[in-house]
Amino acid sequence: TLGEDNAFSYGLNAGYNGGTGSASSVGANASYVSSVATVSGSASVSGDYRQVGVGVSGGVVAYSGGVVFTPSMGDTIAIVEAKDAAGARVANGNGLRVDRWGRAVVSNLTPFARNQVDIDPKGLPLNVELKSTSQHVAPTAGAVVRVKYETENKGRAALIRARTADGKPLPFGAEVLDSEGQIVGTVAQAGRIVVHGLRAETGALKVSLGNKPEDACTLNYALPPTVKGSASAFTTVEGECVR
Repeated sequence: TLGEDNAFSYGLNAGYNGGTGSASSVGANASYVSSVATVSGSASVSGDYRQVGVGVSGGVVAYSGGVVFTPSMGDTIAIVEAKDAAGARVANGNGLRVDRWGRAVVSNLTPFARNQVDIDPKGLPLNVELKSTSQHVAPTAGAVVRVKYETENKGRAALIRARTADGKPLPFGAEVLDSEGQIVGTVAQAGRIVVHGLRAETGALKVSLGNKPEDACTLNYALPPTVKGSASAFTTVEGECVR
């Protein structure tokens, strides 16, 4: 197996049959397990005979929370639900990750036993945090159980290239506050501001320019829509701070 999730596997074979009508053969096969299906292929050559095959397998689970695709199916399964955790790896299967809607199917549970369902936070969007990464279930035979993981969206991070109304850069080291008066960043060189914890795509920030409340300017921002499953560290936008 190969790949970060051991999702890719391959095999090679060769043979020789001596004696009358002797012949040799060569073959290869490979498979890839994604979060929604298993894709496989094979090819073989023996004398004048050639064979090529391709296959796709998987399953679909429909339940009250929606429809989930899975690379494999079993009799006893768990539906993992982790809001905003798209891309997180589910350790119970090769290539298995939480989909863009925050769901995954674990299809290899053992009935009437204690099963551990784990989520690896590696691959999570940078603004999402899992409250826990492991849970246990003990399903009956043929059961479909829901395993819900609580997540917290920490808000988005942005790099704002800010300037004053007359085009000058904001003063280095100035504090940047949100609508609740909490410090969310500071002005760096050339008026660049790294801001964390933005929970709205549009809003206004205050940049402190002095010791008095009136010594501040308002920096309006507009972030592009969030891309599902994105783990990008920062969104870069332009902004003007007006008084």
